Amino acid sequence: MKSLSALAGLALLVGASSAKKCRDISVPVTISATNIAFNFAPPADNIEAIDFVLNITQPAGTFGQSFARGVSDTSLPDTIVYTRRLTT
Repeated sequence: MKSLSALAGLALLVGASSAKKCRDISVPVTISATNIAFNFAPPADNIEAIDFVLNITQPAGTFGQSFARGVSDTSLPDTIVYTRRLTT
């Protein structure tokens, strides 16, 4: 019985020394985005497509504001988790 107890103790010691030591690292972050909703129909033919390109590329033009329907902000809290193995 005594040798069984000694063997169990030895197995526990070997198992504990061979176990990997790790550290869990977690970093809380907040992810944010701004989305613009557009309200315009796609060009029906080549003439409308050319007019669209000419209007949107004008310097100091406000054509882009004419078809922007609105802006929505989205924010989401999240956590980045990483497990690092410690070396001895």
